[in-house]
Amino acid sequence: MKRGKTVAALWFVRPLLLLFFCVLPCGCKVHQTLNLCNPNICVPDEYQYLEEEGTANIGEWWEQFGSSDLNTVVDCALKGNLNLKQSWWRLAQACAQTRIQAAARWPEITTTPSVFHFRTSGGGFIGSGLGGIGTGTGTGTGTGTTTLGQDDSFTFYLLANSLSYEIDLWRRIDSKVKGACFEMQATREDLESTALTLTGTVVDVWFTIQEQKTLLEVIDHQIEVSKTQLELIELRFGTGQSSALDVYQQRLQLAATIAERPPVQSRLDTAQNQLRVLLGGPPDKTDFSVEEGLVELPPFPDIGRPIDLLGSRPDLRSQHRRLMAADYEVAAAIADRFPRLDLFISYDFQARKIKDIFDDKISDIIGTLFMPLFDGGRRRAEVQRRKAIVCELLSGYGQTFLDALLEVEDALTQEKHQLDLLEQLNSEVEISRANLEESRWHYINGLNDYLSVITAIQSLQELERRMVSEKRQLLVFRSQLYRALGGPYLTHYCL
Repeated sequence: MKRGKTVAALWFVRPLLLLFFCVLPCGCKVHQTLNLCNPNICVPDEYQYLEEEGTANIGEWWEQFGSSDLNTVVDCALKGNLNLKQSWWRLAQACAQTRIQAAARWPEITTTPSVFHFRTSGGGFIGSGLGGIGTGTGTGTGTGTTTLGQDDSFTFYLLANSLSYEIDLWRRIDSKVKGACFEMQATREDLESTALTLTGTVVDVWFTIQEQKTLLEVIDHQIEVSKTQLELIELRFGTGQSSALDVYQQRLQLAATIAERPPVQSRLDTAQNQLRVLLGGPPDKTDFSVEEGLVELPPFPDIGRPIDLLGSRPDLRSQHRRLMAADYEVAAAIADRFPRLDLFISYDFQARKIKDIFDDKISDIIGTLFMPLFDGGRRRAEVQRRKAIVCELLSGYGQTFLDALLEVEDALTQEKHQLDLLEQLNSEVEISRANLEESRWHYINGLNDYLSVITAIQSLQELERRMVSEKRQLLVFRSQLYRALGGPYLTHYCL
């Protein structure tokens, strides 16, 4: 009898297995995914504000400034910044989500061991086991014809095994897996974008620290010069060659110069606090070691063509990956409207004694065709929603590319005009120094009063301080150009 059941079961299994192995590799594609590389806008052949062809290779762009202290600080930030570590954990979540989606490609196999204990009570029986407690009035159970008498009991063992698998007829699962892979890649590019933004912020703060320290040196030198000038005026006043008004004017000028120091020191302290937090530590009184004076402007880089931004900027790479992921979600939503074939196989072992558990077997093979007939338009609306998301991301991809072009063009023109400004300021400083010497000569010879000397001193000192700030701004514009061009992968610093 058992042999006949087994043969019948095998004849029932064979057509389903044949169907399974024939349909499995022949999944039908229900949506043509995008083959998009460039944004749906007109891409210019060259930059409009580019006036010179650079030759310097950018590489790790902060190293172009030639500061070993800056290189050390950036490396520490890439290893210790907490925002960057958050991005790492988001990437780990995306990787896990991809594995979760990919698990649907494989059959799910489960096993459920159970033990039931039955005993009779007044002609009926009470059953209890791992699956619960049941009561009844029957007098027989098991696989044979055993009759339970008064106050009789027995134990029943069951080992239930099952395999469930969805045959991916329309590549619904495949589309979801590919979409998750592209989403994971987009999250990786977000991590790169965070690292690039972090390096830019660290470099800008570093330039601020250099600027404020250089300004403190300039102001201290100006204070010493003003003190010397005050001593000379007081000596002239003692000999009757200067008036008390001249002394008061020089004292006022010295006080005004001294008053310039506290705001600079405040900006220096706050910049160092900000840098300490960027490195992943609490604000403290850390005095970062920097080279004396501002670094020199590096040689102009080879910025390539506008189309190169698509491969060099991580935010554009991220947009492209998310666009592809959304397109595969469209394919999955369309496939969800078609019939779905599920395969379920169960193979159970049962016995009155645990040593005989593998002697008595029950097997079932079930193929279920799930076909949606009416859902109120939910699946159709989901397809439309997914397509709208693709269109939104496509427009966003083009806008991000336009923003990237804008950043590069702005950085080019700002650097050009900043160089012109510094050239004019250098000429103005030379003229201001000559004006100060002439004012002093006229004052000593009694041709004018001391107010002209005070005005010349203040004008020269303001120009000297402004020169420091404008030189820092030039370095910031170059830093913005490097960041706008993108760069190499930076996350290897954190591995």
